[in-house]
Amino acid sequence: MHAVAALSAFDLPFLRPTQDAFWQLVRRALAARGIEDTPAKLTRPIDERRLWSHPAIVLGQLDAYRFAQVFPTTLVAIGAPHYACERCDGACYRAVVVVRDGDDIQAWTGLEQKTAAVEGLDHLGSWRLFKAWVQGVVDPASFFGRVVISGGSVESLSLVRSGAADYAVLDCVSWQLVREHLPAVARGLRVLAETDPGLAPPFVTSAARGDRERHAIYEAVAAVVHADEAAAICRRLRLTDVEPAAMLAYDAEPRPVASTVTLLSAARSQRGS
Repeated sequence: MHAVAALSAFDLPFLRPTQDAFWQLVRRALAARGIEDTPAKLTRPIDERRLWSHPAIVLGQLDAYRFAQVFPTTLVAIGAPHYACERCDGACYRAVVVVRDGDDIQAWTGLEQKTAAVEGLDHLGSWRLFKAWVQGVVDPASFFGRVVISGGSVESLSLVRSGAADYAVLDCVSWQLVREHLPAVARGLRVLAETDPGLAPPFVTSAARGDRERHAIYEAVAAVVHADEAAAICRRLRLTDVEPAAMLAYDAEPRPVASTVTLLSAARSQRGS
């Protein structure tokens, strides 16, 4: 059975050469730790059902919601990444709500029944964070209007710029990467709101792998993240650190971390629910 690897969480088209270079360094670090059955290339495009259920997956990265709620028996989290981006804090990130500069909307509550652009059904982490945020304040049934599945962060932002959507919901890492590498796509857009933090997409491996292999894979990723030869690659990816992933931390997904849970509880109490 051939091993596979996929880093789909932030596999933006303009970053794919950088992701490929990152993977080659990880492959070398894995071989140095006795894991030589690794794919020469990352898997693209992704049939996520087949991919994330593959018993020979070496390394993957997908949003915390998909990992914890859809593939909890076939994958295990090995590493929690840290990103040098606005609105990131350690292993957590946030979703941002992006609108046009010229729109006369001062708060996200002004988006009631507006058209939203979302990346796709396999990238729901930021959308889940926003839905939880909305649910803590207003009735989601009356708030949400039409939702357009765009296919990616760049596509979501393009829909907003063109007027085909009123706002886009995406994670803060993708928002920063787009602004840095494709500034024309973000031109004329602004962040209207940000959610409370949720767990950033973890690095995962197959649950069929034993503890020794899991530890070696984590060590390989961590070694690359901190290697001098990978500094330019990681800087382009905005990846600054990785820590061991605590499985229990992901059990709460898709619920955001403590601050949002408190907000939701308080809102429900005020409504008498």
